[in-house]
Amino acid sequence: MGWICCISYVFLAFLGFFCNLGLSADSLIPGEQLTRNRTLVSAGGNFALGFFRPGNSSSSFLGIWYNSINKTVIWVANRESPLRQDSEAVFTLGYDGNLQLLDGGRRNIIWSTNISGGGGESMAAQLQDTGDLVVKQGESTVWESFDGDSDTLMPGMRLKVRRMQLIHLLQKMTKNISAMDILTPQFNQGSY
Repeated sequence: MGWICCISYVFLAFLGFFCNLGLSADSLIPGEQLTRNRTLVSAGGNFALGFFRPGNSSSSFLGIWYNSINKTVIWVANRESPLRQDSEAVFTLGYDGNLQLLDGGRRNIIWSTNISGGGGESMAAQLQDTGDLVVKQGESTVWESFDGDSDTLMPGMRLKVRRMQLIHLLQKMTKNISAMDILTPQFNQGSY
């Protein structure tokens, strides 16, 4: 009777371990591939990363979207290079530390993080509950999707503006405002 309980306990422990692996698939390790039939889901379930087709499009993209709210896409890797609908594309973390989107048939690189000096067994890519996809080497973050181009501003995302871009933006915003308008406040003369 004791052996049956022991075997049952071990079986349930293994079953729980493998179920947890399936539920918390938020990471890629070097050499692991993400295909069209698999998504990464952040640990809390807030975001998903995978292949998607917008609307009735015949093209597909690799991106991150809200997993539970309204499926709004917040980041797209290959925005400029859509994949054919029948493409056998894969997304992988290479042994050199680069995330790569590869066209399945010819294995052409469609998109890559293009980081240098990385690699090794301690590399991992993880989709975080903020929606940020990060590549880490040990405890150090070497790349993150929040640093790239996006048309969605997310909490925790840093805004990076070059000095000349900021000057141009300020000039554009203040084009029709004279120095007198800035120095002389306008007050409403109405009664309250």
